[in-house]
Amino acid sequence: MAITVGNNSSQNKTTSGNLTWSHDSDENFLVVCVGIIGVGATATVTYDGVPMTEARTQVDSTTQHRSYIFYLENPSSGSNTVLVTTAATDSAGSATSLGSVYLGDSLESTASTNSTTSSLTLSGVSGSMLIDCDISESGTPTLGAGQTAIATLLPQPSVSMTSSYKAMTSSPTETMSRSAASANRAFTGASFNEGFLPTVATGDIQNLFQTTGDIVGSDVTDSGSTSITERGVVVSTTTAPTISDTKFTTAGTTGVYTTAMSSLSDDILYYCRAFATNSLGTSYGSEITFKTDEDAASRVTITTNPITFT
Repeated sequence: MAITVGNNSSQNKTTSGNLTWSHDSDENFLVVCVGIIGVGATATVTYDGVPMTEARTQVDSTTQHRSYIFYLENPSSGSNTVLVTTAATDSAGSATSLGSVYLGDSLESTASTNSTTSSLTLSGVSGSMLIDCDISESGTPTLGAGQTAIATLLPQPSVSMTSSYKAMTSSPTETMSRSAASANRAFTGASFNEGFLPTVATGDIQNLFQTTGDIVGSDVTDSGSTSITERGVVVSTTTAPTISDTKFTTAGTTGVYTTAMSSLSDDILYYCRAFATNSLGTSYGSEITFKTDEDAASRVTITTNPITFT
């Protein structure tokens, strides 16, 4: 399933010391871009007190400017603090929430350069998300084709920090770029893997009676990008049932399973699908139908006596 872009936030600081701002995390993945100014200065980042992982950093040719990309899987939801710990004289940062990222194997590729004429080639597959961060003495550089701005900040009047994103539409490589800088530049980029829902097949109906039955042979053949949290079958009296309808679950993760159904209504046509859920969402197998038995008490029996002639 395609990676989605959620909330963005940003902040800059024109004095030395740490940089902080509030970000409202509304997805399962967080990317923070940081640009700092100061010879030899470095940076680390936490979100809600949790350290973020550095994907890539690049320093310019004079070691005055440095750009970073950090990421965090399953960040705390809601509004929390981004803290950039640095001794830089000036700094700027942006945060972007991403949804449906392949957790556990999220970082796909990175690239960086300090060339004043900059483009980065990142590898991946269609559906990956590309994020870049540039700090340069160039006024406000122009983004490359297909890129959407996250933030444009000015930690110094002559220095800009820009970040952007682009969904990968072709593979195996895609380019992120900026217009030429007039002087020092540090440009970084990273691509993040698209996450996948489980793959599940629906079994067959067996042992069907008035109010009970079994779906036998359903099969979760692939858990997707994360582990299975729930599986079973869903039923409804209308087509395409979902987990919002009547749901019967079976313990386990991948593999073949049987699901027992109960409290059905007699003499009713049901639509049924197997389902499997991971942290990204729920997928369904193909739809089958079955009809429960008629209640024996509702049947009318007519008995006739033989006619005798004399």
